[in-house]
Amino acid sequence: MIAEVYNRVSATYDRDWNGIYRKSRAILIDQVVAHCAPTLHSALDLCVGTGNAFADLEHHLHIGHRIGNDISPGMLRQARRKLGPDFQTICDDALNVDRHLPEASQDLVLCHFLFSFVDREQLLHRAWRLLKPGGWLSIATSTQGAFAEIYRDQFPWADKLLAVQANLARSFTPANPQELNLSVTRVGFEIIATHRYQEETIFRSFRDIHDWAIDSGWAAQYFANAYWRKWLQTRLWFAVARLIFYPLYPVVARNDIVLMLVRRPR
Repeated sequence: MIAEVYNRVSATYDRDWNGIYRKSRAILIDQVVAHCAPTLHSALDLCVGTGNAFADLEHHLHIGHRIGNDISPGMLRQARRKLGPDFQTICDDALNVDRHLPEASQDLVLCHFLFSFVDREQLLHRAWRLLKPGGWLSIATSTQGAFAEIYRDQFPWADKLLAVQANLARSFTPANPQELNLSVTRVGFEIIATHRYQEETIFRSFRDIHDWAIDSGWAAQYFANAYWRKWLQTRLWFAVARLIFYPLYPVVARNDIVLMLVRRPR
């Protein structure tokens, strides 16, 4: 069902409410440019979305062969328009990408905001196999504490009705940067650069929370299981929430994203 959710938002995904992805992506690009060679033979994005990471990297690196995987055909269509005809696409679950590409074939692998949907350590093992010795892995992930104030402090009834915290606990989203560090080093990667991007965000209306949930992918994470039941449940809750919680705005919450560059040892 994740593919269906992202197909629905693919045309407006680059709207990026409050620039959360744009700001964090700039840090990731700086990490890659600071450490990688200026020319790479091949690079793979495990969750390419609309292709923004490759589009930004083009200003700094020459990548001979760009490959983008995504489970959503709609997102891949947007990426092809942005990146041109020489961009290779794979439409599959990220855990299956190693079936499409040979081992030790990539100089750089991008793994951005995937750990909310896919087993973290399994995905790290796939990236390890696809990377050449000495190859680089760029990681971005929210933590379970990202925007927790919304459902924990301001709207606790939303947590009771929608089971937000229970859903997060079932995901592979790391609880904190230390948990991610352990996963990365267990697989064998060397941590080269890490940054914890935390930013206070002000939601001034229900529309802000709605747009953030869609643009950030939180909605896709929540709807990953039992899509239609949750969709109906959420539509009903949103209709009531517009009236009940309107006087409580603005809501202040803190984003929490870990941005990391690691390397497979030679």
